[in-house]
Formats: sequence, C-alpha cells, structure tokens
Amino acid sequence: MTTRFSVSPWRFALYLVGPAILVAAWHLFRSPEATGHEPEEKAVAFTCSVADLAGSLTTPDADDLPKPRPGQPTPRIPCVVIVGGTLSHTRDGELTRPGVPKRTALAKLAHTLAHKGYASLRYDKVDYGASKAKPGWKGSYRDEAKVAAAAIAYVRGRQDLGPVIVAGESAGGYLACLAAKDGTQADAYLFLGAHCGPGEAIYEYNFGRLVAYADGSPERRMWVEKDLRHELALGRNYKVMFEAARKGRSEFELVDGDYKKTIDVRRRAEELTLPPDEMFRHIQVPALALGGERDLNVAPDHAAKIVSILRKNGNHACTCVVIPGVDHNFQKTPEDKD
Repeated sequence: MTTRFSVSPWRFALYLVGPAILVAAWHLFRSPEATGHEPEEKAVAFTCSVADLAGSLTTPDADDLPKPRPGQPTPRIPCVVIVGGTLSHTRDGELTRPGVPKRTALAKLAHTLAHKGYASLRYDKVDYGASKAKPGWKGSYRDEAKVAAAAIAYVRGRQDLGPVIVAGESAGGYLACLAAKDGTQADAYLFLGAHCGPGEAIYEYNFGRLVAYADGSPERRMWVEKDLRHELALGRNYKVMFEAARKGRSEFELVDGDYKKTIDVRRRAEELTLPPDEMFRHIQVPALALGGERDLNVAPDHAAKIVSILRKNGNHACTCVVIPGVDHNFQKTPEDKD
C-alpha cells in the first residue's frame, strides 16, 4: 500500500537507516528551518575503469553537526551519494538541452541535506561538465552503474564520512540497482521518482500519453508538432523500436511522416535483458521510495511497486511515500493539467 505522510520524508528516512545514522544525524529531528550557515562545498575527482569523474562534495557547517559527548570521538558524517537520472546531465541537475529552463534540483538537495547534518556527493555525467570517458566507454547503463559504484567507493574510502546512503533520482535508481547487482551496495537507499517496470512501460507512460494529448485538440497537436516532434514520433513508434532491440539491432530508423532520425537502441536492449523492475531485488538494505502524486515522467504507483519487489525478496526494511501535489522533480504543480 502506498503511504501518504504529512511528516518530513527525511525524518522517516532516518528511521529506516538505523541507529548508527540516528546518532550521526540527530539534526533531522530539529526544526526544519534553515540554520543560516552555508555548507562547505569542494570539487572532488574519482575514477573507474570507464571514466574519470568530477563532482562536488558538500559537507555540513560545524554548527549543523552533532556535538560529540565528552571523551567521545567526533562521529563520522553520513553521506548521501546522489545518482542523477536521465534529466540530470550535470552534478547540479541541469539538462543540457537548448531552451530548457535552468534546473538545479540536485544542488538544492545537497544543500538541504547539509543543513540536516548529511554530507553528499554529486557528480557530472560522463561527457558532461568535467567528467570524461576513458577508452572502452560505451555509454551503456552498465557503464553508468560502474560510475555510481565508483562514487560509493570514493565515499567509503574517506575517513571523515560514515554510512553511505544512495539517492537514486529517476533512472538513477536503476543505476543504483545495477551497481548493487554487481556487488557495490550502500547502507541504505532513497529512490526519488524511480521507474519500476519494463523499459517499454516508461515509453508508454511518457510518449504514448503525449500522442493521446496531441490528438485531443488542434491547438495541442500544433504545439506538440512544433516543440516535441521527436517525442511525438517515439510515441507513435516505440513498440516497433523495442521489437528492433529485441531482434538484436543496435540502431533503429525512426520514421513518422516527414520526420526521420536514426537512434541508438542498445539501451533498450539492456532494459529487455536487465528489466528495471527486477533489478530492485538486489537491494537488501533499508530503503525509502518516494513518488510525486502528479509525476508525468514516472507513474506515482511505482514507489509502491518498488516496495512490493523488495519485500517479495526478503527486504522488509522499506516503505514508500507519495507526496501530494508534486511532480517528478518534487516541485509543486498547478491544479490545471495543461
């Protein structure tokens, strides 16, 4: 069952993570108002077999950290590794597509976490910002999962940081699961609007509904054909595209009237051989799945689906929360659907 909470989801996440982080991050139970102290942020670099990565390590101001008891060592700071989704090309959450409004969701998340006593690591995707591919990089999900694993390993290797929580945003949840499948698991997980279904389902939800929307009126069709021509073509042809991937083709000729484009479908093949929903079975530590009630990118009930799969595979330290009135970015939306 999907749970709706009026309390802060971060407080509930703290409950899931366990006693070690309860001691280290007692600030979550303080008033939610900002303390006025700016977190410390510094550029860091780490590497893996397929890429050299660049990111930002954000740590709380000293006033936002718990004070050690007399005679006790300073507790290590719990750290959230933020794994961005498809819409987050840069460490701050920017989508580098012309005309897209500025989006700094991941930077805002990192700073909010710092005010609650958590450190965080976020990084540029490969070939965006300062992260660069090495020879052998194919741009696959498995390659991106290696990057996520390297980020977790970097945090674990620091003496000042303690338990590791992975926050997988959207498709970042899939990458986190693939990293866990390959043996790199965090101490807890937060899934932010993560997709939990077959690859074809996300195309139906995003682009199939776009076709239906465009067919609703001449004005809608005009707007979609002007601004979202590629997405409209995907909505009309995604089933054929997945069939091409199923047959082992690496490219697909997307044709829709006068629109033509050759697209790479190797990731679609990965989604067929490693279904995103099935990969959640590899998460065997506490987890919280959050969904937005008005999410138009991933259906809100996917948060409950994640928990269902976790529990079926023996992980009962998990729950889900659907936040009312917010979208895929967990931003409040207008009442009007258009």
